[in-house]
Formats: sequence, C-alpha cells, structure tokens
Amino acid sequence: MIETGNQLKGYIQRETNNLNINSNYGYNYYFTRAFLENLYHNIKMKLVLKGSYAQFVRLEKINRPLTDIDIITFDRIENAKQEIDNIINNSTNIKFKIINQFTTTNATLNYKILCDFDGKTGRISLDLKREESLDYSQAKMPILFSKDQPFNTQSISIEEHLASKLYVILLHLKLHTVLAREFRRLKDFFDIHTILGSSNIDEYKVISILKRKIKQDEFLRDYELDGPLFKKDFIEENKSNWENDKKKYQFLNDTTIDEAVDVTNEFINKRR
Repeated sequence: MIETGNQLKGYIQRETNNLNINSNYGYNYYFTRAFLENLYHNIKMKLVLKGSYAQFVRLEKINRPLTDIDIITFDRIENAKQEIDNIINNSTNIKFKIINQFTTTNATLNYKILCDFDGKTGRISLDLKREESLDYSQAKMPILFSKDQPFNTQSISIEEHLASKLYVILLHLKLHTVLAREFRRLKDFFDIHTILGSSNIDEYKVISILKRKIKQDEFLRDYELDGPLFKKDFIEENKSNWENDKKKYQFLNDTTIDEAVDVTNEFINKRR
C-alpha cells in the first residue's frame, strides 16, 4: 500500500520504466485511474467511458499512454455534473479539486482537475458529453501497474470505439479536402491499426454504427465510402507529422504511417 508521496514517486518511476513511458504519463494514469475507481464505486447513475480508457478496457493493454477521461451520459448534463462534483468534493486519500470548468462549442463539459497525494500533484482532464445512444456494456478496468485492482465500469464496445475513430478521420479528411484545414488526427490511424490487429471485431456492426454516425452528421451525410479514401499523396504530405505525433503521443511500437493508413483504407474499402 502506498502511504507517502515519496513511495508514490518510486512506484511511478518503476512502473513507467517497465512500460517505457514518460513518468508524467504515469502520474496522469495513477490519478485518473483512482478518480475512475472512486467514481464507479460511488456513482448513482449510468456514466459510460469512451475514448482511450474505453480502448484500454476492451483491449486490456496500451499501445500509447492513456490521457484524458471521456464520459458519456444519457441523462441531463446537469445531473451527471452533480454526480461527478460529489465525487470530487468528497475525495479522501487523493484530494481532487476543480481548477477550471467550461463548456466547449460541441456541448462538452470539460473539467481540469488538480490531484494531490501527500504533496505529489498532477492534473487530469475529463470531458462529459450527452449522447442519445451507444453500444456499451459493463466491463472491468484491467491491470496496467502492478498495484492496480480491477473494478467494474460501463464502457462502449470496441466496435463503437472503432466506428468513432473512423468517423473522426473521415470528418477531418473532408475538412482537409473541402476547407483546406490541416489534418490533425494522425494518432487515430495508429489506434485503428492497433484495434484491428488486437481484437476480434464484428465488422458488420462497425460499419453499421459508422453509417449511422455519418447519416446523422450534416457535413458528412452525403459522403460516399469509396476507396481508397486516403491516397498516396496524403501519406507523403503527413509523414513528418506522423513522426512528430509518434514522439508527442509516445507510440509504443514502430507502426509506419503507410501501414496504418493502408489498414484503414482496406477496412473501409472491403466493407463499404
């Protein structure tokens, strides 16, 4: 059991060295996991994990360090906010304190939370959003660090997560081609490559969810899934950006942009 800040420091250094990730990511993971464990042990309503933590839950491993918490509610945002605020305000072992809170342009409530354990501090970020429907189920939070204890969560399915990744890159591709915006979602190709190589996927379900997301999006609803969507010039344009993201997000394997984009093209093309 970790009782002091110095013990926590030593623990984080050992665990991050074993995983070959930066210690800052280790503190982020430790505090985020503690927050989620507290949340799911005390929550009185349904809150569903999305994003990197949903991927971790479903694959039971990481291929790049975990970062922010993404949570979905089917209730009113105000009700979910009250539940989350109660967890923060009643924290004991680790002290959680809201240092900033704002609503983004896509109606997402963002929390910046200061965490303090015996003088060792860190900041975590949480995004809370309301959605109408998701494919989700109960699942255990797996073990990453040696002292982790599994606990039950509600998490979107790996098919829902993969469809969300595909939807995001298709949206950003259209923004790139129509409005000449810089493509900023290269890490999603890495995640798609990871998911397709790590899990048994119901491909029909993925494409069904993806088509529903596209149909509901005014900007994308007339989009044709004709492949290859991401062409060779796209790959060449983004090779240096890929290498930058590889360092920034600490990809834990040597996947190339060619491999990641080819896998994405192949999946969309064979299921279109």
